[in-house]
Amino acid sequence: SAPYTILHNTTCYHCTSALYGELLHTIYHLNGVQVLATNHPLPATREMNIHSEIVLSIATSLFFLIPLSVLPALFSPLIVIERVHGIKHQLHIAHVKSSIYWFSYSLCDYGVFLILLLVTFIIIFAIGEPATSTFIGNSDLTLAFSSLLLLYGLSVIPLTYLLSRFFTSSTAAAAGIFLIYLVGSFGFTLLYLCLLGTESTNLLAKRCLPIFRIFPGFVVGEG
Repeated sequence: SAPYTILHNTTCYHCTSALYGELLHTIYHLNGVQVLATNHPLPATREMNIHSEIVLSIATSLFFLIPLSVLPALFSPLIVIERVHGIKHQLHIAHVKSSIYWFSYSLCDYGVFLILLLVTFIIIFAIGEPATSTFIGNSDLTLAFSSLLLLYGLSVIPLTYLLSRFFTSSTAAAAGIFLIYLVGSFGFTLLYLCLLGTESTNLLAKRCLPIFRIFPGFVVGEG
C-alpha cells in the first residue's frame, strides 16, 4: 500500500470522498476494473436560505442607497442659480409668494422623483428573487417598501433645499450635497450595522441612532 495526502478547502467537505473514489478508480482501472464515485451534496437548510437572503438583501440595500444619494443632489443647482443671480428676488418683486415658489419647485422635483422611482421598481422586479425578496417578496413587503421610498422623496427634497442655502455655486452644491447624503445614508448605515453587530458597541449604536436618523437616506437603509 502507498500512503497519500489529500489537500482541500475546508468548505468542500465532499472532496475527500470524491478524490478517494478517483484514486480507487485509478488503481483498479489498471486491472480493467472501473470504480464510479457519485456525490450527492445535502440540500441547503431553511436557516442557510434565510442567511443567504439576508446577506443579499443587505448588500442590495447598501448599494441602493448610492443612487438615492445622487438623485436629490441634482435638485439643488437650479435653486442655487436662481438665488445667486437674483432671479428669485425678481420673482418676489413681482409679488410671487414664497409658498407658491417652493410648492411649485417641490411639486416639479417630486414628479421627477416619482418617474425615476417607477423605473427603479421596474428594475427591481426585473432582477427578481432572491436578491430582492426582502423588498417585493409579497404584497405587504412591496407596500412597505413603496411607502418607504415615497416618504423618502417627501423628506429629502425639502432638506436639499435647506442645504442649498450654504452654497453659492451650482456645481459645488450638487457635489457637496451628494457627499453629505452619501455619508449620511451609505456611510452611516454601514457604520450602524457594524456597531450593531458587535456586542461591545451595541449600546453605542443605539445612542447614535437619533443622530443618524436626521438623514432620510439612513432611515431608508434602516427600514
